[in-house]
Amino acid sequence: MKETYYKPFGPTIGKYNLSNKMTAKVNSYANKIIENKHKSKVLDHSHRLVGNV
Repeated sequence: MKETYYKPFGPTIGKYNLSNKMTAKVNSYANKIIENKHKSKVLDHSHRLVGNV
């Protein structure tokens, strides 16, 4: 995994290049969470974020 960090203003921003295999795993996990209403609600932290997510 290649990683690069930028700090143009305030917080640091990370940029990562993932392999196709890792991207497929992350997408598969996210799809399972989205399909499961209970897990989706439990793992939803949008109410803790600033702004409208």
